[in-house]
Amino acid sequence: MNITITKTTHPGTLPPSDQLGFGTVFTDHMFLMDYSADKGWHDARVVPYGPITMSPAASVLHYGTEVFEGMKAYRRPDGGVQLFRPWENVARLNRSCERLGLPQLDPDDALQAIKTVVKVDENWVPSDPGTSLYIRPFLYGTDPTLALHGVHEATFAIILSPSGSYFKNGLQPVPIMVETEDVRAVRGGTGEAKCGGNYGAANRAGDRAIEKGFSQVLWLDGVERKYVEEGGGMNVMFKINGTVVTPALTGSILRGVTRKSAIELLKSWGCDMVTINHYNVNFPMIPGMESTQAGIEQFGSCFNEAGSKGCKPSTKAIENSFQKIFWQFGFGATIGDVKRLVGVPVGMTLEPVTEEDDYPQGRVANEENARRGAEQGASYITLIHTPQMSAGEFAKSVAQVRSGMGEMGLVKAGKMPWGGCSFLVNADEFVTEAEIKELAAAGADAIVLPTPGTVPGLTIELVRQWVTVVHNCGLLAETTIGTSQEGADPDVIRRFAIDSKMTGADLFQIGDSVYGGCCTPENVMSFARAIKGQRHTLRRAALSPLR
Repeated sequence: MNITITKTTHPGTLPPSDQLGFGTVFTDHMFLMDYSADKGWHDARVVPYGPITMSPAASVLHYGTEVFEGMKAYRRPDGGVQLFRPWENVARLNRSCERLGLPQLDPDDALQAIKTVVKVDENWVPSDPGTSLYIRPFLYGTDPTLALHGVHEATFAIILSPSGSYFKNGLQPVPIMVETEDVRAVRGGTGEAKCGGNYGAANRAGDRAIEKGFSQVLWLDGVERKYVEEGGGMNVMFKINGTVVTPALTGSILRGVTRKSAIELLKSWGCDMVTINHYNVNFPMIPGMESTQAGIEQFGSCFNEAGSKGCKPSTKAIENSFQKIFWQFGFGATIGDVKRLVGVPVGMTLEPVTEEDDYPQGRVANEENARRGAEQGASYITLIHTPQMSAGEFAKSVAQVRSGMGEMGLVKAGKMPWGGCSFLVNADEFVTEAEIKELAAAGADAIVLPTPGTVPGLTIELVRQWVTVVHNCGLLAETTIGTSQEGADPDVIRRFAIDSKMTGADLFQIGDSVYGGCCTPENVMSFARAIKGQRHTLRRAALSPLR
């Protein structure tokens, strides 16, 4: 998307932090983009902040055809600016648009617009604790007619406001009033959409709360008036007997980005990450899961390429028990299907190979496969290379995967030995600081390192040095037990686990778990118990979104 930028001739200045309230001070510029049924979205531009002109008959003024988002940019300690999961806000904005009958945005274009206008007004991002740059994207119908119909003309806008705390007392506990008279939303309404009408209709209850000395309203369900739903400006969570609970997303409350992030963090305490090896984005297959009809037909049309000549598992050709066997191959099942079952982050591996290598195209580490992997549900992608591949070649593969993943998931990358052998390379030369920094520059989020003891001469102290370099680059460090050692006895596995923790690493992996019989379930449990203890291991094993 091409964005024209027109700078103001009268730039303002950022007020002192103690003079920042919420939403009262605005930056020098704003973003605008128009929509029409014949042109689609067009004329993307950053212009000086100022009034917006529209027809008095614009549909937003008469029928409330408006949606908005609220997000923040923060000043990092190093002086840079960081957005918090902006893609989540863009996805929610489009869901709101769909509910209100407004034209939806291309997610990449919306993200580009947000980043561009924030970059233009980067000097307005405050740096003091408790401050941020509030970002307000909004979209509204501009059809100049009083006829009630779907929106054919619209404007997408973004304004920015340097802000302090939303509440006068900052991040201190605030008193809330349980609202029993008015109703915010009911299932099937617009409660799940972030639209102005929801908030305007809440003003009366909000005023009553303030008159009684409260800061916020706690809304109840719209039918029985006894079930907690959400606060006036936030989702709510409760800690009951050591368990965190929050109202379910049934269509009447907002899908909060902070809510989602908090749930993911809570799940991560004591949870595992699951990596699917040998996954082919061209021919998704998860053995042990039921095949999909489309998956069987897809594999049936290309089975010769998959290596079983003359065996085409089309449902027309497969009957009875033979058909049942093929259903268990998981044709058409994806990483997303696994993630929905286990309720933890699930990733995949892609192979960094040269053009000369004869390798399944759907497993090669490149931009397109990374994009497709993310679309199929991968939370992260792992790339591993052996000492045989140059660091420069590997970094190029990492950069391609990073580009394909965008900002939607993690990229993990590192060097591992073959069969626990260092190929006559001294352990202290197996991974270098320069290689780690090169992977960081290529876009890696986490660096994969061999576990102490899995390479001859590899000590806890040496891996700890590598972990320190990784952390200094602002990345996560992961230690992993290679394929040749993962089938050791449980006592050895426990030793690997404790040694890994002593390195200061953030993530711990045990090889190709249960793949090809290399690693037994007992070893997975021994590893988990040593890392996080019996209670968290059993709790994680017992949790499932399907329970």
